[in-house]
Amino acid sequence: MNLTYVEIDSLFHGPNWEPRRDFVRDVESVISGDSWVIEWQYSAVRAKILERADTLIWLDLRTPLSLYQLTRRTVRRRLGKVELWNGNYEGPLLSVFTDSDHILRWGIRTRNKLRGRIPAVAVSHPNVRVVRLATHRDIELWLRHVAAKPEQRS
Repeated sequence: MNLTYVEIDSLFHGPNWEPRRDFVRDVESVISGDSWVIEWQYSAVRAKILERADTLIWLDLRTPLSLYQLTRRTVRRRLGKVELWNGNYEGPLLSVFTDSDHILRWGIRTRNKLRGRIPAVAVSHPNVRVVRLATHRDIELWLRHVAAKPEQRS
């Protein structure tokens, strides 16, 4: 779709997982462009993102599927020694039992955190189209539809 995509975690996490001082400024820089894709997970920038967004994609996959995908991605990144951003790597897999901030525990803890906020966006920001995709099939159909009708991407 030729949209700029920036993984918001790459803007938030500096070396050693420390929050970056320039996070908000960097997000503002990304969303100042004409077309972009970015996650909506950090409260410090949610309002700014909504001010500039025309569409909010809500990937509302079933919890077991979502957690399976998170686990698979985490294991693949850890075993493959994949650098995520700014020199950071997934932590040891067994630390899921000892580290309350381990990505898998974070995924379980925050799974439904935004569930009530996303539908409210349609009311509070009528200019933002909220698209709820609950299955992989929904995702594939929506992407095909958007690719077939580029004039609707605005």
